[in-house]
Amino acid sequence: MSEGSDVAFCVLGVDAGGTRTRARLVSGDGALLASAEGGPGNLQQLGLDRLVHELHQIVATTFRRLGTPSLPLAAACFGIAGVGTPEENKVVGAALRKHVLIGGTPLLVRADAAIAHAGALAGEPGILVLSGTGSNVWGCDPQGREARAGGWGPVVGDEGSAFEIGRRAF
Repeated sequence: MSEGSDVAFCVLGVDAGGTRTRARLVSGDGALLASAEGGPGNLQQLGLDRLVHELHQIVATTFRRLGTPSLPLAAACFGIAGVGTPEENKVVGAALRKHVLIGGTPLLVRADAAIAHAGALAGEPGILVLSGTGSNVWGCDPQGREARAGGWGPVVGDEGSAFEIGRRAF
């Protein structure tokens, strides 16, 4: 933890992908307070109950590394693979509020590709092409409208993903 970091104003960010999940707890000045990593966090692969269990474990580990069981958070953002619709955002968000977060923490649940886009392009319009465990193209125009291509998983089509590249190699 950085000297003088304000732990009274903390933000939790979680990137739950097809291979691993990373959680970071940062102070209001952007200093990293604690972090943890875990296994996959894809809603479609794990199902809601197992996903929420895994996310609870990694968030609890993050807080333990800070030396506390929990803290009031200024906000939390979860970018989750396999979350692709507003309805899925709501369902997952409700489960996170019930089982993972404390109090009335402001919560944003988005697809992992959406948070990758925001991070890579600093919130500016543009297109991001992802090739990881899965593949996805995520774009945002100057008016804030979003569009995606791919990211449907290996059953429907995931060309450009590590899964598909490995499959073709064999």
